[in-house]
Amino acid sequence: MYFSFIIYHLFFGSAVGQTLEECQLAAERNYPQIQQYGLIEKTTELTVANIQKGWLPQISASAQATYQSDVTAWPEEMQGLMQQRGLNIKGLSKDQYRVGIDVQQTVYDGGAIRSQKAIAREQGHVQMAQNEVNI
Repeated sequence: MYFSFIIYHLFFGSAVGQTLEECQLAAERNYPQIQQYGLIEKTTELTVANIQKGWLPQISASAQATYQSDVTAWPEEMQGLMQQRGLNIKGLSKDQYRVGIDVQQTVYDGGAIRSQKAIAREQGHVQMAQNEVNI
């Protein structure tokens, strides 16, 4: 791709007085895949930052409401006996509610997060090298 650029500029005069190395550098600067270097670097930085967040506490909340059409109740004889003693015992309510909050914190990971960050950085280096080969 950039060889045709060099040949074009050599034959049509815009590269007059330039060396072959200068033409190659100009072609590399103008080649669209050069922009990939910055994108690969930013992606690697974001991946490492997200992996580092593994040390932050993880918080989750849940809520549930249910309504049962039928629930267990005290037998009528037992209810009557309790009412004679002045106690009014009701059965279970047909509607039930539950709310929960769960907090998890990594205390020790055996070096897993450090290894994942090293792997992400190495993958970034590999992508940079692959991009250089493609150029």
